[in-house]
Amino acid sequence: MIKKRIILFFICSSAILFFIFITQSYSKTSSVHEDFPVPKSAKLVDIKDNNIEEYDWAGVKETNGLPILYQLHIKLAGWKESEILGSATRYEKNGEIVTVVLQTDYLSVGKGN
Repeated sequence: MIKKRIILFFICSSAILFFIFITQSYSKTSSVHEDFPVPKSAKLVDIKDNNIEEYDWAGVKETNGLPILYQLHIKLAGWKESEILGSATRYEKNGEIVTVVLQTDYLSVGKGN
């Protein structure tokens, strides 16, 4: 009985810590769309026509695709992946479209097509 409680406590604690880690790692949002998550470690370098934000995101590589934790955070924010074209991934939510482009050490978040 005590052993089951310890295991249950460990599982619940792990889930809570994982949720906190997920929400804290990607806690800032894009100005292109106010509820689209952006990695906290990505540094904004340019905004083009108020529709595209460009970020330096050290350590990411186009060949690896979007990191799984970032994909999970996007999904938790309610965005659904609708299309992948090369390094560009399109997400939709409530009729809105956001396109994310990932290249080596680079991320862009754009509104619409």
